[in-house]
Amino acid sequence: MIRYIFGRLGIAAPTLLAVVTLSFFLLRAAPGGPFDSTRALPPEIEANLNALYGLDRPLTEQFTSYVGGVLRGDFGPSYRYRDVQVSDIVADALPVSLAIGGLGLSVTLILGIGVGAASALARGPALATALSVAISVGIAVPSFVSAPILALIFGVMLDILPVAGWGGGRAEHLILPMIVLGVPNAAFVARLMRASMLEQMTSESILAARARGASPRRIILRHILQPALIPVVSYLGPASASILTGSVVIEQLFALPGAGQAFIDASLNRDYTLVLGLVIVFATLVILLNLLTDILAGALNPRLRAGQ
Repeated sequence: MIRYIFGRLGIAAPTLLAVVTLSFFLLRAAPGGPFDSTRALPPEIEANLNALYGLDRPLTEQFTSYVGGVLRGDFGPSYRYRDVQVSDIVADALPVSLAIGGLGLSVTLILGIGVGAASALARGPALATALSVAISVGIAVPSFVSAPILALIFGVMLDILPVAGWGGGRAEHLILPMIVLGVPNAAFVARLMRASMLEQMTSESILAARARGASPRRIILRHILQPALIPVVSYLGPASASILTGSVVIEQLFALPGAGQAFIDASLNRDYTLVLGLVIVFATLVILLNLLTDILAGALNPRLRAGQ
């Protein structure tokens, strides 16, 4: 298992370096700069600003200097906010995104596994059909459509939940964002869970367990549910990435002061260091979550470790 983990870590470092490299040079290739505005600066002032932040140096020199700073834990200063470090902005915005993302992932797992298992074990075609339709609707409706609908119903018509703002992290401000983030991925998890459980129900191991006199409860928990969780665990990596990237849209829709909102503002302002800092943070989180997913999948299925 240790060898398996180190093998995955060996892939993570080059992946993160590739993400940073591509992001750095793509940002510099985009038209415009951090000091562009509706009113053009005098050439002398713009030249002084470029010299102050090292933007007048060759790109390769800027890149090596930036990577060296990141390795020391220094993301540099923001180009748009005076006397503010990127690490301070990230430290203020990231907890909001992590709270929303963590709750969204919880909704994904609890709702997805529960609905998928219920659909596979449903007695009677009516219930199974209703659950299948619910899963299909959850997959088909994107978050930027469901968010305004839920805000209209629960925030405007029923007036029981706030439709915008962070509110210091109070529970009522978290409910709609976590539902909008979690439900689409929960639908994918439910479909995976249902298909995997139906496959396990027809396997020879179930027939053997019944022949040994195992109780229905043990058959479901040990011989159906546990193996069926393997593809669900494998999907947690992509689901986590989807939730983290989806938070960019959700934070905009619900006016949340998270990293997604900061990323949009930084992109519009051409704040290179802030964009890169947020890209590195998001990429690191995605890589770590995928690593955790690989470890869990390897623990559940030893054949994955053997085929590393």
